[in-house]
Amino acid sequence: MIAVVIAGCGGHSSGNSDAQMARALAAEDIARACVNAYACLAPPIDGPTLPDCLHKLDDGDTVVSIYRPDQIRCLVAAGADCTRARACLGYTYGACAPNGTHCDGDRLVDCSGGMGLTLDCRHGLWYPGDSTCVAASSPACGIGTCAPNTPERCDGTRALRCNSGVLLAFDCAQVGATCNLDGTSAQCAGSGPACTGSRCDGTKLVRCAGGHEYAYQCAEMFAGGTCVDYGIDGHSCGFGPDCGETATCSGNTSQLCVFGAQISIDCVASGYAGCDLGSCVTATFPP
Repeated sequence: MIAVVIAGCGGHSSGNSDAQMARALAAEDIARACVNAYACLAPPIDGPTLPDCLHKLDDGDTVVSIYRPDQIRCLVAAGADCTRARACLGYTYGACAPNGTHCDGDRLVDCSGGMGLTLDCRHGLWYPGDSTCVAASSPACGIGTCAPNTPERCDGTRALRCNSGVLLAFDCAQVGATCNLDGTSAQCAGSGPACTGSRCDGTKLVRCAGGHEYAYQCAEMFAGGTCVDYGIDGHSCGFGPDCGETATCSGNTSQLCVFGAQISIDCVASGYAGCDLGSCVTATFPP
């Protein structure tokens, strides 16, 4: 499950209402949220992991998302305390049995050698409050079981789809959108005027999804933010010109590009053992 955690799901055209963000997020807040989350979920053994976090920040159904600002602030406050950081995401780590992926009530457990990560399906990550662990052929967080070839559908603002016998629900409202059934695909869509593409309107991002607009003020979402010509559908909120979704090490310092902002984080000063493949790392894993 660690590999699944780091990969996330992605795939949503994400947007937000103007009022959804209570306080603007600083670029360093976003960078530290990625650093603290990924340092406490899996080490960068097989390759860099932080670029994956940076790449998927503009999605709703991923580990760290700009559409969950309270989660980002929780991760920043947790610092290098991995127990607290994992709790921000709905995870715990500890002894478990049996080995393998299985359900324990509402919790999805990935166990190896008697130790592992456990995800609380009820409110963990992006999962809704009525989600639980579904013991299908491939256990996963969902709202129930489903038969093969079950068609996708909308339930209010939620998009429902069947995956390996598990009925998955994603609430489009968390990214400021609604659900629209386009042919056989349930997708997040805007509720504004009809559109054919996303665009910038001054500092406001007008995103086109499901053939309709939804918008938010970039300056209210990001401290010092504006609308930029890169990202999902060619437009996004950002801090400056595109610098790529990169994370590299300079000694013990992690250097990240966050929506056009170059951020440097001293891993040792932040409580970590050092920097490896762009990520701050703990002395031992799991911490």
